[in-house]
Amino acid sequence: MKITITAVPKPLTRLFPNTWVIADDENCLYYIEKMKEFIFGRETLRIAYNMGLDIFTLVFIKDAPFKEVYYKKVEMLPENKRDVVLTGLLINAMYRGKPVRIVNLYKQDNQIKVSEPQLIRLNIIDTDTDYAYINKKLIKKAEKNGQKKYGFNEISSHYMDTISMGLVKDYIRKAINEKEFLDKINIKRFSKDLRINNRPASIDDINMLLQKRRKVTLIDLTDTSARMYLSALYAITFKNIKIEDIFNVEKVFLPDSPEERICSEAASEFINIIYNGNGIEICDILVKMAEVFSKMEMPSLQAGKLGDIFSNYTIIYAAAALAYKFDKAFSRHEHLKMTMRMQMIDRFWGVYCNILLYKKYGDIISFCHSVADIDLKRYRDDHEYENSIIRSFEAAERAVRDINEERKIL
Repeated sequence: MKITITAVPKPLTRLFPNTWVIADDENCLYYIEKMKEFIFGRETLRIAYNMGLDIFTLVFIKDAPFKEVYYKKVEMLPENKRDVVLTGLLINAMYRGKPVRIVNLYKQDNQIKVSEPQLIRLNIIDTDTDYAYINKKLIKKAEKNGQKKYGFNEISSHYMDTISMGLVKDYIRKAINEKEFLDKINIKRFSKDLRINNRPASIDDINMLLQKRRKVTLIDLTDTSARMYLSALYAITFKNIKIEDIFNVEKVFLPDSPEERICSEAASEFINIIYNGNGIEICDILVKMAEVFSKMEMPSLQAGKLGDIFSNYTIIYAAAALAYKFDKAFSRHEHLKMTMRMQMIDRFWGVYCNILLYKKYGDIISFCHSVADIDLKRYRDDHEYENSIIRSFEAAERAVRDINEERKIL
């Protein structure tokens, strides 16, 4: 791939460039910063910055990472000048015709893609000087470089893994943002036009009433998240709504998605049952909700397939959240559990174990968040930090296998 830049300053053309001279030359530093966009490309620079990816992770010389080869030359410089001087050394390496390869990042179909490392050659232009001779030499060296095959050493492979992890980070961050967006939408849908005892009531009114009866109500609905998730499960159980209708961002905005009216009706009915109902009536409703939840069809996941996990993240999170909210309700009232057990007889443990099984999705959620928050530079340079991410991934894999196996049994 040809990169066209303007005349190269003398400190960057020497056989053995002096990093201190480069660092002290303001014109040289200005030139390097100006040429950086032409070397890496505006889109690659923007994507790498947004991902938190060190731009030099994308550069290789022969089969080794460029930064590993050249960093010792700049490590004694002031920290604020290291990267710009390192870019200058990259220009020098290309000027000398060395086999430099750069990975490009680009967007396609709203997804970040990664190119194979491409051999780079300089093409130098200037209005006052004829660079034809130098360009001719660079073309010959590029042809020789192109005839050789460059692979990756062990460190280079880890650098490429870091780039891949950056793509995974970007992908899961989008899924987490979708989940947070859906929570806001659903809290609004399950909090609008609420009624209690056939009277309109705001969330504050309902919370105040629930607070007064907190000691006698079997389930605490003063927590916004618990109220929303349990109201959603009530809607799934009694309003002919599927989990994806509520927790899949694509379904939520379809023309035939559940109306706000249905969601607010479900929330009002559920709140009134918890507020006014007796223990038997509440248990009867919760038994039906538990049975529907335990038999709910969940996305098929395969251990090691991150795409399955990330594309179904919002559903997985909803199932885990519902499992935790339901189990918390059980653990808060042993009497509730005993009453439900009496109503369900031999079905109770099968249903309850299936609900607890959904809590294992928590390990998958934890892995997703560890990747979304990953420090890519630290992942590349810190072996122990890399291992912590790997351990989190292994825990997620175990959870997927356990869920798949136990669902077969149950």
